[in-house]
Amino acid sequence: MTREWARLLTGSVGYSLVLSSAQNVEENLEVLGLDDRSTLGSVFTRWVLDYRDSLIRPVEGTLYEVKLELADDALGSTLDLHRVTGRLAWLLPLDADKHWVLAWGTRAGIVVRRDDTDVLPLQHRFFNGGADSVRSFRHNELGPSLRGDPLGGEFFSTVNLELRTPLYRRLGAAFFVDGGNVIVRRVEAGFDDYRFGLGVGARYDLPIGPVRLDWGWNPNLRHGEDLWALHLSVGFAF
Repeated sequence: MTREWARLLTGSVGYSLVLSSAQNVEENLEVLGLDDRSTLGSVFTRWVLDYRDSLIRPVEGTLYEVKLELADDALGSTLDLHRVTGRLAWLLPLDADKHWVLAWGTRAGIVVRRDDTDVLPLQHRFFNGGADSVRSFRHNELGPSLRGDPLGGEFFSTVNLELRTPLYRRLGAAFFVDGGNVIVRRVEAGFDDYRFGLGVGARYDLPIGPVRLDWGWNPNLRHGEDLWALHLSVGFAF
């Protein structure tokens, strides 16, 4: 159920039931018990305060969003946990015609396991990296891994800074700096292993939003990582 409480404030409450299982899991992940079937029954509330001047092509304003979720066996869940996610976006025009726009966004989430939930299944963990997060990594490939397989985690954060400008007619460009991390255990949450990406992108404006082609470069390459990543997607990254 969703209600608009004010012109800019929207609140939602709901119940979610998710049945999932991980199949064809590599043997090196099975030893961690990450292939179990699970049922996640939860109640949640989500609040959005949107001061942006447009939903599709914003160039000015701020956005605040937070979601709180509780999963419990009384709700039909095999997992007992609290989950909190949130995001903030801020856009500032740098010239009178609003051709140059500085956009900043951040997102974070944390899971708190309760009672007998000793291991958080792979399919319910947070992941990072990709077209809408740290663009120097491929989809979900930022963060801890076991012999090349992403493990996800109980905590994540992402920060994006992007300079946007039109070029010619529907064509535009962007220059960005991304940062983010994933922590396996929430008690270890911190920013000591933050990863970054630098890059440029092209935008082609459509009625549903821009088609994006982003190239991200990894400035601190580690063993087994790619030097760069290319992403094609629709809509803004944040």
